[in-house]
Amino acid sequence: MEGQPDQSTPMSAWNEQTSIMAIMRHRIPRFVFAGAQYSDIDVVLQKITGRGSWVEAWAEAGKRYEDFGLEAEEKKRAVSAKESFLLATIYYQLAQSDLFDFSKQKFDLYGKVMENYMRAARYFDGSLERVEIPFGMGKKAPGYFWKQQGREKKPAVLVLHGADSTKEEYHTFVEYFFKRGLNTLIIDGPGQGETRLHQDVPMDDAEFTKAATAAVDFLLAQPEVDQDRIGVAGQCMGGYQALRHAGNDHRLKACYAISPFFRSSSWFGMMVPAPIKKSILFVYGASSQEELIERVGGDLTIEAEARKIQCPTLVMHGKADIFVPNEDAEALRDSIGGPKDFIAYEGGMHALMNLSVLPRMLGADWMAEKLAAS
Repeated sequence: MEGQPDQSTPMSAWNEQTSIMAIMRHRIPRFVFAGAQYSDIDVVLQKITGRGSWVEAWAEAGKRYEDFGLEAEEKKRAVSAKESFLLATIYYQLAQSDLFDFSKQKFDLYGKVMENYMRAARYFDGSLERVEIPFGMGKKAPGYFWKQQGREKKPAVLVLHGADSTKEEYHTFVEYFFKRGLNTLIIDGPGQGETRLHQDVPMDDAEFTKAATAAVDFLLAQPEVDQDRIGVAGQCMGGYQALRHAGNDHRLKACYAISPFFRSSSWFGMMVPAPIKKSILFVYGASSQEELIERVGGDLTIEAEARKIQCPTLVMHGKADIFVPNEDAEALRDSIGGPKDFIAYEGGMHALMNLSVLPRMLGADWMAEKLAAS
């Protein structure tokens, strides 16, 4: 096609206006926040000559760190083992993230994601355990419950992640809460991670509410958790679901959402890259935008649930977000029924990934303080 780069040209030489480079410019801050090393990203991008080589290049990077981690573990080098397994986790995650199917390749790569994360977890502070939380009709929400050391009951936060993410990718996000003395639970809800891939359960708001309710039930049953101090946090689709659940579950004492959607039509805006739209369809199990609209019953909005929220709520929005228009963010702010804080960042992209650390430190501090005071 005229104006498009030759497919044999390394990605580093592609014009920045091409669609794939536009996507990469948007996603690189996300990779870095998740734990990827910028030097590794640069090496991988040199190997990507088009969409077909994406999976292989990231999987190769994952295997390199997996092998190094296994060697470090054999030699009792705990720090190197942990760090290598976490890097292997994120690189295998990136490899499988561009596959929107149920292929053996995707299953194998996601298996590597989970395997390396559990290897790394052996060296975490506190204690992390894999859990499977039933939420009806044979369905289970797999997750990780990360407990603080000691016998004292501590507050807890339920973390809900983005539509095209997995619970393993959110390690860094979850760690912000853990470092502030909170127990944490992150799950793959309907449409996400294991729940979508291994159980073929697509995204559905009613089913997600069941899973989140079951997750709060789980936390309430844990002897390490203070039952009166449980919050919920999420970003992107996870922020949308966190707000929905805060409106429906008044056991929650605080809610924190980064870049939550206000209405589903924004998922398919003109500025949204085609692969992101494709990932939304995969999450919902729909073959087209029209099928998705029919399945969810039109344009979903969070307004009714937001009005029912009673707990303190913090919403963060980026004014350069291509998924959530500023007017939607303001409409959400005005809809929230309980006490609220709303922060809009100039130049902030979706999920504030280009701002990365500062908003998340502020948000984690806010959550820890709200739960400490509840």
